[in-house]
Amino acid sequence: MFTKKALIATTAAAGIALSPVANAQEVTLEDFVGLMLEKAVAEAQYEIQNNVHAAVLTAGLMFDIEESEEVYIADVQIKDLKEQDVQDNGAE
Repeated sequence: MFTKKALIATTAAAGIALSPVANAQEVTLEDFVGLMLEKAVAEAQYEIQNNVHAAVLTAGLMFDIEESEEVYIADVQIKDLKEQDVQDNGAE
């Protein structure tokens, strides 16, 4: 009998604790619109940032330096100096 009363009391307490409670909070129209606007601006900034990152990555993958520029090769000649020429010029 004690278990029945305990079971009923526990069930009632759980029902009261878990029942949805309506906590209405008054919000002015100005606050509501301000919050909606802040959320929309934050989402727009996030999307723009992601689009910029995607555009930069796409441009980076499409850029190929080898195809767009010509290759220039310099003609370099090295001339050995004689020891006498070095002493005459004052170079060491």
